[in-house]
Amino acid sequence: MPSLSQVLIDECRVSKDAVLAAEDNTRICGGSLDTNCLEQDLVSEDQMLQALSSAYGLRSTPREQFRFLGPDLSNALPQLFAETFHVVPFCIRGETLDVLVNEEANAYLLDRIQRRVQRRIEPSITLEARLFEAMHRVYGTELSPRYQKLLGKLDLRIKNQEVQQLATELCIVKDRDRLLDILMMASRIYFAHASLYLLQDSQIKGWRSSETQDAA
Repeated sequence: MPSLSQVLIDECRVSKDAVLAAEDNTRICGGSLDTNCLEQDLVSEDQMLQALSSAYGLRSTPREQFRFLGPDLSNALPQLFAETFHVVPFCIRGETLDVLVNEEANAYLLDRIQRRVQRRIEPSITLEARLFEAMHRVYGTELSPRYQKLLGKLDLRIKNQEVQQLATELCIVKDRDRLLDILMMASRIYFAHASLYLLQDSQIKGWRSSETQDAA
C-alpha cells in the first residue's frame, strides 16, 4: 500500500518538493502530515480525506456526519483510551462501535479496545484536525489554538463553496419563493439568525426569517 506522501504526489498532483517540505514541518512543528499540508493549502479537505483513505485502506468519514457527535457517545469508550491512542467513538451500530482514526489501524490496539468495550471495532479515517474536533464534541476536551485556526479555515472554505453554488442558482432563478429560499439558505450559512423583509412604499409587505418559512 502506498504511503500518504506518495498518494499526495501521484493522485493529488502535489509536487514532491512541497510534500518533503510538509514532512519537514511535521518534525519541526509537530502535527500529522495531513495537518501540515492543509495549513499550507497544498490540497483541499476532500482531496486529503481521499488521500488518507487510499493510503491506509480505510473508509473515510466526511465532516457532514460530525453533526451526530455528542457527549452521549462518551460512555462508549473511556476518555483515557481516546486521548492516549487518538481513537474517538463515532457511532454505535448494534454490536459494532465505529471509531475515528487518523492513521493506519493498529490490529493490537483495536483488539485491546474491542476487549475493553465488548463490541466489534470498525475504524474509519478522518483528518487529524477533525479527529480533535470529534474528541472535543464527545469528551469536551480543549482544542489547541493551532487546530482551532485550521478548523476555522476549513469550515469557512466549505461555507464559501456552498454560497458560490447558491449564487450560481440565484443568477438564473425566476420564481420569487425560490429566490427567497436561496437568500435565506445563504444567510443561514454565515449567521445563526437572519430575516428578510419585503418593503413597498416604506411598508413591510412580507417577511421571512431563519426560524420560519412563512412569507406573505
